[in-house]
Amino acid sequence: MERENIIFFVCAKFVIVKSSSSNNKKNEDFFLLAPVIHLYMKIIIAGKSGSGKDFLKSGLTEGEKMEERLLKPSVACTTRPPREGEEHGQSYYFLSEEDFLCGIEENFFLEWKVFNRWYYGTRNSDWESEANVFIMTPSVIADLEKRNLLDKDSVVIVYLDIDIETRTKRIKERVGSADELERRLKADEDDFRDFYPFFCSLIWILEPYFTVENILDSIRALNLVE
Repeated sequence: MERENIIFFVCAKFVIVKSSSSNNKKNEDFFLLAPVIHLYMKIIIAGKSGSGKDFLKSGLTEGEKMEERLLKPSVACTTRPPREGEEHGQSYYFLSEEDFLCGIEENFFLEWKVFNRWYYGTRNSDWESEANVFIMTPSVIADLEKRNLLDKDSVVIVYLDIDIETRTKRIKERVGSADELERRLKADEDDFRDFYPFFCSLIWILEPYFTVENILDSIRALNLVE
């Protein structure tokens, strides 16, 4: 049975759209309410390993130069080693564990977390600046909500809830052992078990072959401001 691409959001709006992205065609059924994405909007991407978070973040912020991009990415800090093609200061700020721990002590981070044995953190300066595309875990999102930092009128959560078969295939291309694969899948299940972020506008994606254009149309459709 073919899965459906369910895209829905709160603020008295609910939409279900059947997936047409399996043939890479833009879905013509989106009901677009707003012509532009407001530049002060914060877009938080959440998803398990292999769901396409980095792919989506890059697609939303693509451009030859950082200053030419319509949506500006938050550049997180991490202690994990760079993957092929990643650049310091563009993909992440790659820090030593010693430097990262020093940043924690100095309250340098808006949030931080240990994920798959590596430290990840978002700088306070990014949340307070014009950066508006972030990748965050469920626990971090919940913590920001408790701290009243998630304004429902300007924060959109894009949840990539991709099937385990697709994610397993993608993760196998990154890790070298079955134990590591199993550990990541289990950690994801634990992290996302009670993840229902209905306190913000929400776009929930089940289709593994979503396109960036579909996501952009959905964000525009939220029409959060007049």
